[in-house]
Amino acid sequence: MEYIGSGANRRLRQQDKGFYRRMQYPDNYKVNTMQITKFEKNHRRELRYKFINAFPKAITPVQVSYGDADVLRVTVSFNFDRYVVF
Repeated sequence: MEYIGSGANRRLRQQDKGFYRRMQYPDNYKVNTMQITKFEKNHRRELRYKFINAFPKAITPVQVSYGDADVLRVTVSFNFDRYVVF
């Protein structure tokens, strides 16, 4: 939380009455645009979503095993400012 949220100032502690958080969205994890393409069953029609200012909100923990080769699947939830469908 401290990575993306800074405190009121250096003199106030979190326990102090006047403490507040101001969220920061650095350029190193917030992307300008992200696009997802949804294909229909007949493969002749597709729907595209373009997300503006997207950033990850939650990543589910995944246990890594060093056995047989397998695809590692991770679930990530994103937030965004707005989206466009085309």
